[in-house]
Amino acid sequence: MSDFHCHACGECCGPVACTRAEWEAIAAYIRANGVLPVARDGLACMLQGGDKFCMVYPVRPTLCRMHGHVAKMPCPNNPAADFWPPEVEKANADMLPKLADAVWLMDPNTYRSAGIPTTTMELSR
Repeated sequence: MSDFHCHACGECCGPVACTRAEWEAIAAYIRANGVLPVARDGLACMLQGGDKFCMVYPVRPTLCRMHGHVAKMPCPNNPAADFWPPEVEKANADMLPKLADAVWLMDPNTYRSAGIPTTTMELSR
């Protein structure tokens, strides 16, 4: 398989849903590393940094890990990247959150309900 290299185009960063367990790992990472989610208009993930790279990349959700590696989620900037074998794709797809249980990373209330500030103004509270 060829290597996948992110070119930080930001086209895959939203909307992003994760499981409760993934959210707990992301929230812990945010707190431990001083990540400040960026409130945005629309459906863009609040964890995309100004450089368009993911600010929580080591603990990013399964949905994000799949981008560029499965046929239904190709990366336009990595056309030569090989896709995962069907059994790997299925195993990862089975880990995706059900919509009713999903935690949405583009929703400021996701962060606020966990006590995580989303703007520098909230830091002073």
